[in-house]
Amino acid sequence: MDPKIDIRFGYLLASRALRSIALIYMSLAFSLSLEALHISIINIGIVAAATMLFMIFLTMLLGYIGDRKGYKKEVILAEAFAFLGALIIGISTYTWLVIIGMIIEKSIGLVDAYRFLYIASALMLFVSMLFLLKLNEAKRPEKTTRIMKASSIRYSLRVITANTLGGIGIGIFMPLLPLWFKLMYNASTLKIGIVFTSVYIATAFGSYLSSRMAHKLDAISTASYTRLASGILLFCMAISPLLVIAGIIYIARALIAGFGSPSRTTVSVRGIDAEDYGTATSVQGIASRIAQLSSGVSGYAMDYALPLPIVIGGIFQLASGISYKLLFKKSKTIAKS
Repeated sequence: MDPKIDIRFGYLLASRALRSIALIYMSLAFSLSLEALHISIINIGIVAAATMLFMIFLTMLLGYIGDRKGYKKEVILAEAFAFLGALIIGISTYTWLVIIGMIIEKSIGLVDAYRFLYIASALMLFVSMLFLLKLNEAKRPEKTTRIMKASSIRYSLRVITANTLGGIGIGIFMPLLPLWFKLMYNASTLKIGIVFTSVYIATAFGSYLSSRMAHKLDAISTASYTRLASGILLFCMAISPLLVIAGIIYIARALIAGFGSPSRTTVSVRGIDAEDYGTATSVQGIASRIAQLSSGVSGYAMDYALPLPIVIGGIFQLASGISYKLLFKKSKTIAKS
């Protein structure tokens, strides 16, 4: 292999690793930091919905840029927005300015103990951008349509249907989940951090296992069954009497979700024409973000009954799993991932 390709791949890997570390911390801190600011559960859900609205706009903008100006520019701009949001959060002393930073970045923190970590996250995102600048982009297929080819549109509608069901569930149970652990089990920040660190490791390990077994897997079945299993495990988590049991169940769910993620990605793009990748993935992403506006009601659900958002999330995950089988059962071209 060309040594230059190895070096560029190393830059990409380093960039993604730095981004992941930064965003993992800030996603974990989201609801806990808002709660530390004495913002109500209901309003935390509303703030989460506001982040989804901004992400809809950003996803649409970046997809347009990716198809027409290059995907390198797209990922660099995405990194720039994340960096800007983290920096605002890290240096600001004004609550509303910090909330604006959170909407840009999808995270928030005002407590002094968090401030250094947000600044560190901003620095990691900045270095990640520098690595991305070192990448070269392969020549893209010339864009021959204003939006997408008809075949790409038809296929995307099927993907959107399945992902919308999953997105509604994710929007309801996931944004406030660290806070749910705290309120449900009176868990300390340390214990919640241990659970979520284990969750991220399990997700990565699941994706790794899936990539090693890709040649043996049926993409549609894997996408479907892992979503079904995720829904069932959420039901079990909602009725768990102890933090340790709920934590183990959620870690198991993360492993399964990570295992299914490459197959869901395969299903999402295999029926899309190469020249439409940027637009199609953006449209699919926008639909998922719109579905995740359900986070606006997650606070109301949790305020009504703590297990309720987890149960509702499980129902929609089950529905998403069933839809993969129904919508893609005739797609022979994506039978194998």
